Amino acid sequence: MPAQTPTDQVTITARSGTVNFKIVATPTIVSVSNENAITGDSVYIYGTYLKNIETLSFAGADITSFASSDDGSSVGFVLPALTQSGPVSITTKFGTAATVYNVNDIATGALSNWEWSGVFNWQWWGGANLYSGDPNSGWPPYSPDFAGNSSLYMVLKTNVLSGGEGNTFSSYAILLNAAQWVPAGHLSDPVGNWAFKFETNIPGGWNGGTIDIQSSSGTYVARWEPWQISATGTAAYSTKGWTTVTIPFTMFKAKDATLGEGKGASIATFADLLGPSGNSACTMYIHNYNTASTPTGFYGAFDNLRVVQIK
Repeated sequence: MPAQTPTDQVTITARSGTVNFKIVATPTIVSVSNENAITGDSVYIYGTYLKNIETLSFAGADITSFASSDDGSSVGFVLPALTQSGPVSITTKFGTAATVYNVNDIATGALSNWEWSGVFNWQWWGGANLYSGDPNSGWPPYSPDFAGNSSLYMVLKTNVLSGGEGNTFSSYAILLNAAQWVPAGHLSDPVGNWAFKFETNIPGGWNGGTIDIQSSSGTYVARWEPWQISATGTAAYSTKGWTTVTIPFTMFKAKDATLGEGKGASIATFADLLGPSGNSACTMYIHNYNTASTPTGFYGAFDNLRVVQIK
């Protein structure tokens, strides 16, 4: 497609006549690299047809300096100072895409953001430790390994896990008290319309061991395994600073008799996972489902565990 098009149609004229084909290139936004980035961070928006952008807005701030990838699958910019929360919106010649959820927002749908004046909600045991993004903090401690976060967050660290090692207590878990995952008025929504989100920072290579996410029931598990790059292949996974992870609720699955936990049927309703009220505790823990030891241990930070509408 040329950089500029005078119309939104392709016209073909042949000996027998002329026909017009409408160009359907409405932009879409699939994800944001870090929905809660800080001023000066590089932020990337991923999607389709993100070229020939006329306007770009991030949490109410107009972004005037940005660069699109050649194939239109992403656009990047340096985040300015923000004053509010709000959606991401991109307008091109062919239309506008906007997120249903807000960015620069750690309050909406929060299960825990570990802020003293926010939603702390930690059970004060498990295996994770509380850290501060303030280098002048005496306690909680500060770690340069997780720079780029000005608030409080959790760090989970394990050694290499032996076959089958890992559980919901001791040195393996982040444990939260009960909270409202999905608003009561939305419990009948399609489960695919909502997602579990968090920010994470994994500075070193992580390979093996599954981050399991589950509710109080423990029947359904969402497995996060970014090092699993194919059915049989793995590769060490790390992040470039803090990044947002999105777990659609369709990833919360029952146990399969052959494949194991989180490999069976997806939840059909939110009540399957959360009970009739939508209020439940939350556990994130690491588990090695293989019989062999993991190639590496896990060392990473988590922040802003939340449930938000994505459709």
